[in-house]
Amino acid sequence: RIDIPGVTKDDIKLHIRDSDNSLAVRARKHKDFTGVGEGQGEFLHRECAFGRLHRLIPFPKNAELDKADVKYTNGVLEISVPKKTGGEGAQ
Repeated sequence: RIDIPGVTKDDIKLHIRDSDNSLAVRARKHKDFTGVGEGQGEFLHRECAFGRLHRLIPFPKNAELDKADVKYTNGVLEISVPKKTGGEGAQ
């Protein structure tokens, strides 16, 4: 579970690294806000927030990363990875 508020689904990239059986998570946040006041002394208020996230999550050899279940809801990324059942890599 990774908390990344303010990031859209389109700004999240997942990459399976077979070389070390890990999952790379990258996210980018970019948000602009402009507020304009009305009345006698009009004003302009502008903010820009941005940031990047990179996490490398190692998994044991018996994890089936290609069958991961990924959900992103309200700024929370949840990744569930099943274990291999029998055969090579299972214990």
